[in-house]
Amino acid sequence: MNSPLFHKKVTFLFLFAISMFCFSQVSFADIIAPGYASHSIDFTSRYVFIATDYGINTYDKKSQRWEAIPSKIHEKNTILETKYTYPPTNSFLAVKVHNKVWFGSYQKGAYMYDLITGELVHYEGYHMVYNDRTKREERKGNCRLLDNVINSIVVDRRNNVWFATNLGVSKLTNKGCRNYLSRSYPPQEQKAIMGGDITCMEIDQDGHIWLGRSDFHYAYYDADPPEMVVDGGVSVFDGEKWIHYYAKIYDLENPDESHIKTELISNDVRCLAIDNEEVWIGTSKGISVYNKKMKKWRSYTTENSGIISNSITSLAVGEDTIWIATDSGISKYHKINNRWTNYGSNIFPALNIKSIGYCFVN
Repeated sequence: MNSPLFHKKVTFLFLFAISMFCFSQVSFADIIAPGYASHSIDFTSRYVFIATDYGINTYDKKSQRWEAIPSKIHEKNTILETKYTYPPTNSFLAVKVHNKVWFGSYQKGAYMYDLITGELVHYEGYHMVYNDRTKREERKGNCRLLDNVINSIVVDRRNNVWFATNLGVSKLTNKGCRNYLSRSYPPQEQKAIMGGDITCMEIDQDGHIWLGRSDFHYAYYDADPPEMVVDGGVSVFDGEKWIHYYAKIYDLENPDESHIKTELISNDVRCLAIDNEEVWIGTSKGISVYNKKMKKWRSYTTENSGIISNSITSLAVGEDTIWIATDSGISKYHKINNRWTNYGSNIFPALNIKSIGYCFVN
């Protein structure tokens, strides 16, 4: 799918976002930051895919045209209705291109779209729905997908597809789904192995799955008013076992060799990006970077760096730079000379940027 020309020039995503802004005449922030997902944009050598609250939009770089992906070859309607509804009935949160294109939706599971044949396959986890006609609960869905809210998608080296959801992680293989729970909700019999919503997911060069987690709750203890605690952190799966990393301030109930306190700046993890031997972790309090080889942590905040904001929403890794989306614009970190460049209201008409990425063009 990738041609040699595909790698000759790299263009930052907001060039496409500006084009889409002019095309759609809606809020710029809604286009570059559909929903709240940090994985709502992905690319091939020819197409840009953008998941939004209103549908899946594609930009054909060859014809320079925007289109919506059809739900069926013989129908003109799209996966998502284009008109606005509240709450949005067809929101998409994640896109992943890997031979075929995968989309994660809000409450409707996952879709696989074949660029060659136009085939669209829907994966919807089993769930109960009340039938007004029969006055009974009926089971819907076609697979054991853990949850139908898909926040992030990755594909491993064996072409297994991993879905990050609010209830945990589902691994889709040719034999079905294997689930790893983050919440022990009935009727699940399996015990939860981590806590919090799975907000983001990446895979490193070794094939390890990295998860970001977050969940707010209040701990009463002796505090008045009650102290707000974030249950979350970072979890890593090496194919056999899970290791969970937490910020130092987190009070672990049952610490062991699999639950480790670290220099992670916050347990409210919103996005991840893998840069060779380093994992960049975006949180509500800044960025933490974990060097896997040296097993060391460092952090970037507005107090110790030139980053534009501590509220991180999305990360994109380039050869020489790291692009960082925040609630106040975009920061660009130059790795070679440890320099920062910020893009705020002088560039963007709306500053709360929630999804960012690199796009290769011919």
